[in-house]
Amino acid sequence: MLDRWRSLILFISLVLLLFAVPRPLFLEPMFAQGEESPMETEEQVFRSVVADFAIFSYLTGDVKYVRDSVYPEILRASTQEEAIDLLSKGFQKDLARDLACYYLAWDEGTEQLVLIPGDSIPTITAQDEAETEVIFRNDHQARLQRLFYNCYAEGDCYRYVIEAEKEGTQWKISSVSLDQIKEGKKFE
Repeated sequence: MLDRWRSLILFISLVLLLFAVPRPLFLEPMFAQGEESPMETEEQVFRSVVADFAIFSYLTGDVKYVRDSVYPEILRASTQEEAIDLLSKGFQKDLARDLACYYLAWDEGTEQLVLIPGDSIPTITAQDEAETEVIFRNDHQARLQRLFYNCYAEGDCYRYVIEAEKEGTQWKISSVSLDQIKEGKKFE
């Protein structure tokens, strides 16, 4: 009789222990509510940076060509400040201002904001995910790197570095740089 009571108490203790443990040992690690796994965070940073570059493309890609102007008119912003405000949704304020000042100008003749023709910064899109590496400096700073081959000469290689900082739940681009890491063949 005593053995039955011991067995029953042992059984009940094991059942209670199973419910008392926060997670069973055989399951994948669980993260606290609001905490993300490292892979989810990398994906979040990448998606956010893609969306940030989409803002730049949205601003500079929607233009109207006017007969009496050399420069295409920007349709998504009517002033430099509007352009900076739009870019600030995906870029740190200083970088947004620098981009607007470099790529946009006020045309006195047409009294419109115009796009200055020239080479643009490379933009990262969803198709670049497999080639883009995300490196975290800390919880609020990340670096994305992507290598580009055969850009300006056969055999060359450039490293594109995008620095991003977290503001609230969004990651904004704080700087971009394109550095040559391998020279290509010289044309003679």
